[in-house]
Amino acid sequence: MYMKHGAFYLVRKRKWERLDSDYQGALLANARLVGGSGKSGMPKLEQQVVDSNPCTGIRRHTEKKCDRYITDAEFSAIYASSSDCMRCIFEMCYLTGQRISDVLAIRLADISATGITFEPQKNGAKLIVGMNPDLEDLLARVKPLPRRVRGLTLFCARSGGKPVSYETMKQAFKAACEKAKVPGAIIHDLRAKSLTDTDKQGNDAQKLGGHTDAKMTQRHLRLREIDIAQPPALPKKSL
Repeated sequence: MYMKHGAFYLVRKRKWERLDSDYQGALLANARLVGGSGKSGMPKLEQQVVDSNPCTGIRRHTEKKCDRYITDAEFSAIYASSSDCMRCIFEMCYLTGQRISDVLAIRLADISATGITFEPQKNGAKLIVGMNPDLEDLLARVKPLPRRVRGLTLFCARSGGKPVSYETMKQAFKAACEKAKVPGAIIHDLRAKSLTDTDKQGNDAQKLGGHTDAKMTQRHLRLREIDIAQPPALPKKSL
């Protein structure tokens, strides 16, 4: 089992099969495939590759739901505390609303006058994020960034032409949050902020997020929106 672009994969016969972005979930998915739980793993039991299902009795790891919303002021503080390269990556995550791994995988060939083409690793459904002045300005700042070798991807590591790794970006975001004194924020909150702001501006957050189910988008947004209740007015004093 290998980690690549922020997710865990099972490599068999030189083919990469995505398991899960969460480590515990990836372990369970790997056990299902190897041990025979689920449709894709049943042949393993039938072929007597294993004697029993190793997943039996294992409870799935439960994670706390994320409800953190990065405010505009916090985003500006994180942005100011980052390097030039990371500023561009963070800004790209916000402007496109795509998953971290998909942003880091942007190729130069994916960029056109129409926009940036994405093929999310999670569902494989192609999506074009339309070009606008903000994206044009960002791309103009990204391309001149110093790099020893010109790679195929938009964001390359300084030491070579390989894409910037998920772990590098994760640690850079964590360091920027600490420097900016923004507590409780994680790298995935950038996508949440993008989709939430898109929805508030009256645009289609579901389309931008690449969700096939509207309930998924709404549930994702509701977790980060806090209702503002209006208190009653004091009764007028009798004269």
